Amino acid sequence: MAAPQNSAPSPETLEGARPAESSKSSDQLGQAERRLRETAEAIIRLVCEDMAQYPERELRRRFVDSDAADQLGEAELAELRQAARQLGKQIAQRLERELAWPGPWTLSVAETAAEAGEARRSLRDLPLVWGPIASVDALLEQIALQYRLGADDRQPAGYSPPARFIGRAHLPALTDQLFKQLREVEHLRGQVDAESAESRRRRRAERWANPQD
Repeated sequence: MAAPQNSAPSPETLEGARPAESSKSSDQLGQAERRLRETAEAIIRLVCEDMAQYPERELRRRFVDSDAADQLGEAELAELRQAARQLGKQIAQRLERELAWPGPWTLSVAETAAEAGEARRSLRDLPLVWGPIASVDALLEQIALQYRLGADDRQPAGYSPPARFIGRAHLPALTDQLFKQLREVEHLRGQVDAESAESRRRRRAERWANPQD
């Protein structure tokens, strides 16, 4: 998987910056971040695998449903199918790069932390993750327009995260797990920050009580 494109700190970097006084909480946070990374990478693999097939799947649906498709000759149909397959390959490779860890995942922790009782959420609720995924539909629409297959008539329009199993992976279950882990990491980061602030406070108190003359 390609190297991430933004400068979000890695869990290793974050751990190295934590004071020794909060080592227990830091260890817990490091473990939580590793679990979050594993879930994020499982989601990336699943979405990229589905995206490789998405353009051909959607353009086939529009071809079958469109009376205008009867006007396409065999050569044009072959071109359409080739364009769909090529687009699928391109967007899968692009998403693999753009969604690479830590990228949008660690940056999403604070802004998406939610109460445990909140209704189940989806990848659509993670703007930094969903943005690159949703952008592929503009490319698909260009092909649909070129071959006169009509506009997107789905409700809601655009790509939807797959609810079916892909291999042995199930995106709804992974997404539930992801949001639990985002909340856990947010909680532990706050705990580590609080312990670090208290440690600094104690050191200042000790300096006041024991000045070095």
